[in-house]
Amino acid sequence: MGLDRRFPRTPIRTDTIFRIFSMTKPVTGLAMGILADRGLWRPDDAVADHLPELRNLRVVTGFDDRGAPILADPVHPPTMRELMTHTAGFTYGRDRSDPLRPLYRKERPLRARDLDDLVARVSRLPLAYQPGTSRRYSISMDLQGAIVERLSGQSLPDFFREHIVEPLGMTDTAFHTPPGKRRAVLHRRPAAAGAEPARPRLECPARRRDERDGAGLDDRRLRAVRSTAARSGRMARPLGMIQLLSNAAPPLQKITQALLDPGTPS
Repeated sequence: MGLDRRFPRTPIRTDTIFRIFSMTKPVTGLAMGILADRGLWRPDDAVADHLPELRNLRVVTGFDDRGAPILADPVHPPTMRELMTHTAGFTYGRDRSDPLRPLYRKERPLRARDLDDLVARVSRLPLAYQPGTSRRYSISMDLQGAIVERLSGQSLPDFFREHIVEPLGMTDTAFHTPPGKRRAVLHRRPAAAGAEPARPRLECPARRRDERDGAGLDDRRLRAVRSTAARSGRMARPLGMIQLLSNAAPPLQKITQALLDPGTPS
């Protein structure tokens, strides 16, 4: 199967723990679905109903001769439906072709101390487009992590553990690998031949900063959505999330089907 580290050469085992990065996002989505089923948010709510700091967001429509953004009011406030489907107007600001990259580099929302600080930094950034008019992979998932904390009154790691990880028996899934257990070393391939360990910032990020939505979990196996749904006796299927996804893109419709009927072949 491969190695969990190159030096010394250590084979991967069935219980090897990996950093799963953006596969944390489906777990955040599941948390949001649980809270929707409790009636704590609805798809047509304004995002600012749950994150008041984002009440006065504006939309960038261009830049003047000095490079300052030209701003306009949004046609409507971003909604929770748009936040959940990456259509609210946010971005990551990391792509060199993204005109908002300098603004994101100034605020550095992904370097926030915690999720409240992240929301505060995002509140000082403009939307990249009018809500609902485009789709862009974005910081929306991190904002969902903040909403989970506010609606539940729990930290995101605590909510994950109590309502998802422990009910499913996922004993090696957490934001941090505990003492006594070791995570597979992440390598990258540089321009020269061979591979080297990833930069320390990527391999071992700061503890609190990593406890957000989108890219922080360690896990020893990725569980399919179907297997999650099949355990519905131990954790309710998020019917609110199913409703939200029912009119989404075809790949999400497949996830919806898996949640509705765990026995249906994909």
